[in-house]
Amino acid sequence: MKRIAFGPKGFRFLTLMAIWLCVFSVTAASVLAAPLKVVVGLPHRVLFSVAVAVYVAEERGFFKEAGIEIDPVFTKGGGETVQGVVSGDINVAMATGLFAVLGAFEKGAPVAIVAAEITGMDTFWYTLSNSPIRKLEDVAGRKIAFSTPGSSSHMAVLALADQLKAMGLKPSVAVSLGGLPDAFTGVRWHLLCSTVWKRASSELSYEGPISLR
Repeated sequence: MKRIAFGPKGFRFLTLMAIWLCVFSVTAASVLAAPLKVVVGLPHRVLFSVAVAVYVAEERGFFKEAGIEIDPVFTKGGGETVQGVVSGDINVAMATGLFAVLGAFEKGAPVAIVAAEITGMDTFWYTLSNSPIRKLEDVAGRKIAFSTPGSSSHMAVLALADQLKAMGLKPSVAVSLGGLPDAFTGVRWHLLCSTVWKRASSELSYEGPISLR
């Protein structure tokens, strides 16, 4: 039987190789065990169907079970959220309006819709309960808030302005105020006559100073 003999240099080489393999194995194991970090863009903190789902999943350990670590990033609307996805700062965007995504896609942005969060139009208008606004024609020439340029709420306000112009009335004025709490404050302090609201929030009282339209 032939035997292989190693000299001092060969022995040192084998020792270094053994150490390298051990270090590589430990490093590879730690990399495989590390959770996948995902930056999730959320346009609003206060809405039940937007951020709360992430909070609950985090508290219940759903993300951990799936090997995912979520890093939530809050924006001021769908337009800003889409910009984050296009720039690569956001991996997945939630609760982003269809108009915002389609608008970016039409301009050549590398975005794709992967799932539906809610089906149907969930937008409505509100103003102060003592406001003279009672019908569509009453908002002619008045300021109406939306979140950010390119968002679904922005598209809704522009569509309203076009409808007023088609009726021979002065179009409403679109005002970007960012997040929903900012728009809510604007209506409360008479800075605006109305605003677009997406779904229900704890800040919106149906029996308080706010009236749905």
